[in-house]
Amino acid sequence: MNVERGLYDPTQPWEKSVRGLCAVAETGDFVNRQRARGELRRMARLADCWVEYRKEQLKAEEAARAAAEES
Repeated sequence: MNVERGLYDPTQPWEKSVRGLCAVAETGDFVNRQRARGELRRMARLADCWVEYRKEQLKAEEAARAAAEES
């Protein structure tokens, strides 16, 4: 559990979630393996979207700095 600035965050870190999902994806019954694999794919897509967002954000910040330096 994460507690930051007095706010309670009940979500687990991804590291703990992924470890459990990988175990289920490898050793669980068919339905649970499919669910675990689907959740891992969803988490991977979300991570990819975050990386793409950050890249765009950093490019915009660099462009703003370059424009500020030119003026």
